[in-house]
Amino acid sequence: MSGFGGRLRDVWKTIRGFAWQGRAEQTPPANIGNTRPGNVDREGGLQANSEMLKALYEGTYPGLQFASPLVFPPIATIVSLMGIPVPKSDDRRTQEALDGITAQMQDRFCKLHRRSLLHGTAWRFPRYDRVYGLVWEELPDTIVADILVDIVSNRIKEIYTSEQIKVRVRENVSETLQRNRHFLPDRISVKYNIGRHADYTARNVANVLPVPFSNECDESEIRGHSMFSRVLRDLKDYHDIDYRVSTILAKFSPKMVQHVGNPTSWCKSNANTENVEKAFANMNIFEKDLIVNIADKETTGFVFAPSDATNAHENALRRKFLKIVEGTGVPEIFWGPLATGNHATTEEQWQQAINRVEEIRLQYAEAYRTLYRGSLNVLQVANAETYAGDVEITWNRLSSVSEKTRADILRGFGTAVSSMMNSGTMTLRQLYTLWNQMNPESGIGTLEEFKAELKECATYMHFVKDDPLMEADRLNAEGGGSDDE
Repeated sequence: MSGFGGRLRDVWKTIRGFAWQGRAEQTPPANIGNTRPGNVDREGGLQANSEMLKALYEGTYPGLQFASPLVFPPIATIVSLMGIPVPKSDDRRTQEALDGITAQMQDRFCKLHRRSLLHGTAWRFPRYDRVYGLVWEELPDTIVADILVDIVSNRIKEIYTSEQIKVRVRENVSETLQRNRHFLPDRISVKYNIGRHADYTARNVANVLPVPFSNECDESEIRGHSMFSRVLRDLKDYHDIDYRVSTILAKFSPKMVQHVGNPTSWCKSNANTENVEKAFANMNIFEKDLIVNIADKETTGFVFAPSDATNAHENALRRKFLKIVEGTGVPEIFWGPLATGNHATTEEQWQQAINRVEEIRLQYAEAYRTLYRGSLNVLQVANAETYAGDVEITWNRLSSVSEKTRADILRGFGTAVSSMMNSGTMTLRQLYTLWNQMNPESGIGTLEEFKAELKECATYMHFVKDDPLMEADRLNAEGGGSDDE
């Protein structure tokens, strides 16, 4: 009896191990009792897992490759729609200097915005280089070791960086050095761990510290958060489910079912051997063009994967995709061909999309003001000029930029909307509204004028794509043209 009782207790322990037999999950309360003293973190926030996020975006991180295609569309679309910041100053000479900075850095804006959205924080430091002049140095978030914050103003007062750099010193010879920098508003101290590089302290001519472009950072934080920080677990689930679907379809190859009267005779007719095991071992059903069967006695059939073999997986993938969309806060139409909303929901999503882009622009405005002010300070020393310090940041002011910059803005906008137009998730009215709100100075006129211009563009594109000589021959054959035309 004792032996049976012991086994019964073991079975009961095993049953209690299942989740549905365990204790009910406790929901944490929204409010707790007062604590003295309250904990406040003023260390600037946590560093980004840049290695993982970069590999996720590029599709090389193990265990998340099947989810990488979901990471690219929302970031690429938002970056293209954002355009570039356009600084404005009431002083003419200052405005000319600002325009020059924008023209020089116009290829850096997309990279900056992409890094901030993906990694959560993108650091830039304006400094002077003997060869290139003004540069915006990129500081990876992983090297920003310590951020000293003033507890009264909650502003950065000092920054320490520590980085390990691998460089080539001569052919087939590398060395690794460590560089530690201490940034202050008035000076920068640099220390190396290798004697060939001398330590030094230099004046900080920019008079600003490295500038953080933070995405969705809390009020008391300096660093931001990746757009995908809330859905990393869901991206992992999406990868696992999609990988399982691919595995099922790849491994369940078509199976050949052969009904025969005499296996030896059938193998001799179809495989040139009477050895049954050898015949079927060497037979490839995908390369077999002809199978000889005796009428009414032998038949050949094939077994394929059932059509509903992956239905549960497909439903789970759709559910996970919608959860990822909701978790990122990016409207579904930004995900390109994956959008599934009807016309009514698409209209609502377009306003959400515009609001989302404006929100991201707004969170970068102060950082850009600081970065441009620091750049002006650098140019003041380099060019022996004096510039006004007040800078206002606007976006996509086409009348205030060069022709090349204007072309870059419009090209980025066109890249963003082309995929949505091709996938049928955008109407002409929505395109007209988006164009007016994103580029208010473009002067495209009324909706009817916009449609008429699009028709003319479509006619022109049809003309340049077709061979003019072939078109002339067709018109002559129909009696609608002449050789001169």
